[in-house]
Amino acid sequence: MNIAIIEDQKAQREALYQAIQDWLRANAPTGRVMAYQSAESFLFAWEEESFDLLLVDIQLPGESGIALVERLRAKGHETMVVFITGVKEFVFQGYKVNALDYLLKPVSIKDLYAVLEKAQARLARQSPRLLLELGGVLSEIAIETIHYIEVLGHTSTLFYNRPGNPPDAALLEYSSRDSLQNWLNRLEEVAGSGVFISPHRSFIVHLGWVSRISRDELKMADGFIVPIARGRWQEVSKAWLAYRRGHSA
Repeated sequence: MNIAIIEDQKAQREALYQAIQDWLRANAPTGRVMAYQSAESFLFAWEEESFDLLLVDIQLPGESGIALVERLRAKGHETMVVFITGVKEFVFQGYKVNALDYLLKPVSIKDLYAVLEKAQARLARQSPRLLLELGGVLSEIAIETIHYIEVLGHTSTLFYNRPGNPPDAALLEYSSRDSLQNWLNRLEEVAGSGVFISPHRSFIVHLGWVSRISRDELKMADGFIVPIARGRWQEVSKAWLAYRRGHSA
């Protein structure tokens, strides 16, 4: 989940940024957060950035937070928005632009995390999804919940998490007879390139769930160790760094 903060008060902006960073590490390691001090600075970056959630102060200098979101809506952008305000009466203006929720200043950690969980749940229903047959029923799982795939013999097992579970929670499993290459093709078709990589002939990993990399292995968020095949370290490390650069502030 990619989040933008648009808040002119430095102390409030920095507090929100740190709290969201902490929440992402524990609940959505593939996400990122960026902070802006005005509508103008946000719009300057908007063309090259992609966000799932905006936390917008209503009383921004220059263009207000309401006006900023109205401009985005007029261009067809339906990005989730949570308004931040110190004046409760302003909240009702926010619902005119289909705001997800609002936060009253001073923003409490409890309230902030509650709206992040709400946004994450909605995003899970909207994000790219992989169609699988689970228990004889066709089901969809969000791409961002897939940690890795392991192939043993003729059986491949996909390990994934439930949205909102901590990264070190016990993973769910889905087994099939698909080859590693077939899995990689399917995942790239849904998620695009640069998200999954095969560091070894028996594994595919989601780069967002890699917590550490060395010359011969990757450590996943749940603690599982994935080997890196000889001669593949440079390619794998380069891909991981590119992913991290694209998903960090």
